[in-house]
Amino acid sequence: MYCVYQVSDNGNKMRRCHFRLLIVCVFACHMLLPYIGMATAGQAADQINANRYPNVHQFFSSIDFNVLKREAVFRADRWWCPAEVYIAPPQETIEAVLRAAVSDELTAMRWLALMSKVLHAEGLAMCSSGDPLNAAIELLNLDLGLALPLRELGAFAWIPHRDLADPTKLMQLNLIYRKQYVHRFRKEILPVDLKIGYGKIVRFIDNGRERNGYLTSMDFYVSHNRIGFENIKGLAARQQGLIGLLQRFFFFLPDGVGGMYVENNDLVAKSLVTIRVPNFETTSKYQMRIRAQEMKVSW
Repeated sequence: MYCVYQVSDNGNKMRRCHFRLLIVCVFACHMLLPYIGMATAGQAADQINANRYPNVHQFFSSIDFNVLKREAVFRADRWWCPAEVYIAPPQETIEAVLRAAVSDELTAMRWLALMSKVLHAEGLAMCSSGDPLNAAIELLNLDLGLALPLRELGAFAWIPHRDLADPTKLMQLNLIYRKQYVHRFRKEILPVDLKIGYGKIVRFIDNGRERNGYLTSMDFYVSHNRIGFENIKGLAARQQGLIGLLQRFFFFLPDGVGGMYVENNDLVAKSLVTIRVPNFETTSKYQMRIRAQEMKVSW
């Protein structure tokens, strides 16, 4: 783009040059916006299939991440949320996205996959106390189906991965629990007891006060035909029944969770024994759902 000025044109060519430069600037801004973190409301919805997940798509069509952005976390918390800019959704926003997930009949695993695609595409971390999330779950009387337990969750961080060697690895999830406990799934859901908060002891800021917590971390990946967790640390599993009894007596038997993923509508959980749950995403008891009011929330 260049401009030639002549005195005899009475400024016409100068005005034409300014107009051309304006067009170039507008075009350049349009091309650069996705790379400088200036996402506007609705752009995040591009990551969601509107036909398969209409309510989640509608949610992200209306959200503006710029409103939710926060500056760097406390210095004591930067080790688990290493982000200069992150989002910390209020309880009302969390309630809205959970309602959308329930309306689309999602499992918690699929909900995590959709959220991961959006946050990774936007280059945004999500760092928050666990209290707004659990408050939203309690207010909605929400059953998460087959999902990681969130009781005693003090804080969590969802951090985008930038791994050129493995572009399917979208996010790292850090969970800090206030206490250790054993979560027993109902046998018809999964015949496994999860040992929660069995990672290393860490320090974090909990409602303005520094305290000890228990770290659980894992990577979340999304490929064309598989979604799930890998590199899981701080989470252990004990089989219910005879195998679980053997694990109690023979402490040297492994109890680590090797991975958990969904492929071809089957959930596969790898621990001492590999468990396969068929028709996982299309079976209502595994999906997120709002309970009847007389039924107490179970996390």
